[in-house]
Amino acid sequence: MKKRIILIGFMGAGKSYTGKWLYEKTGIPFEDTDSIIEKETGLSVKQIFQDRGEVGFRQIEADIFSDLPQGIIAAGGGCILTESIREILKKDENLVIWLNTSWSTILGRIMCSDRPLVKKSSEEQLHCLYQNRIPLYEECADLVIDNSDENISKFITIIKQHFSDIQ
Repeated sequence: MKKRIILIGFMGAGKSYTGKWLYEKTGIPFEDTDSIIEKETGLSVKQIFQDRGEVGFRQIEADIFSDLPQGIIAAGGGCILTESIREILKKDENLVIWLNTSWSTILGRIMCSDRPLVKKSSEEQLHCLYQNRIPLYEECADLVIDNSDENISKFITIIKQHFSDIQ
């Protein structure tokens, strides 16, 4: 039996939005890994990046991935950079959906945000991050959904067709 639907994708792909929407439509519990990290550390993601850097954040992220709750999980955009997390994603108990969103859509969503990586990176650097992560998203995904058009009603059909064994 599958225990989790894990949504992966670059920042701004719509993982949290889609996870909340799926929760409302299915009643399957929803968690966001960044929210879990903030609850467990008492610090914002922004503060963790400032105090401990990306390496420190990735370690905390890897720790919480070892004990994820059941349900729908919106994973951080860079979680796939950590090998131990990629191994967790590939476990049979997880159904991993990559929200493959076009660069232009992502750029429009993230450029006015206060995300730590956006604040310290140029558009060119962010695009390079995006391109470099694509093979890792592909490696971990059980299913790829084009999320550029924001037509998320298609997710309910997919959940019903592919994930009926989630408790």
